[in-house]
Amino acid sequence: MESLRRIQALLDANETLFATINHSGARRNLDQVVTRLSDHAVEQEVGNRASIAGTALTRTLVLALRLGHMRPIAAVAKATLRDIPEFDALAVPSAHESITRLVAVARGMRETAEKYEAALIDSGLRCDFLARLDAAADAVERASDESSASRRHRSAATIGLDVEEQRGRLVATILDSLVLPIIGSDPDLPAH
Repeated sequence: MESLRRIQALLDANETLFATINHSGARRNLDQVVTRLSDHAVEQEVGNRASIAGTALTRTLVLALRLGHMRPIAAVAKATLRDIPEFDALAVPSAHESITRLVAVARGMRETAEKYEAALIDSGLRCDFLARLDAAADAVERASDESSASRRHRSAATIGLDVEEQRGRLVATILDSLVLPIIGSDPDLPAH
């Protein structure tokens, strides 16, 4: 992009000398490529920052889901429901589970806990623990989806940068072939 901007500066600084080139399709293409490169660079950075923030938020929400919602259910179930057939469905999954798997386990835990809701509440869980578990699982899923979308956005911007860089090289080659004959015929042109 810097090379293309230097070409723009050369053409702008010598408007009279390069008037024909400055009013050509090649110059319009140059300006379009520089604008698109700049736009894609901004989009790439926005996507990168959003991805980083999304990943941090997802980690925080995963911890909240596991430790603030699933662990209390598992602890109360372990103390009061050890003999039920679905006891294993009330255990906290490993910290190394994927987000997809964690959310699925949380939803399974919710289904099982709903069957024993009264006993779990009687043993100390909040009366809205199921709704809070649902909300926490939904928040993790949403944050993960948004983080993934940010990564896709950043990737699309990177592809756009690559495409425009190729276009920029082509435009620079064309402009080079138009500028060199003019520069060669003007001994007073300052060196750039």
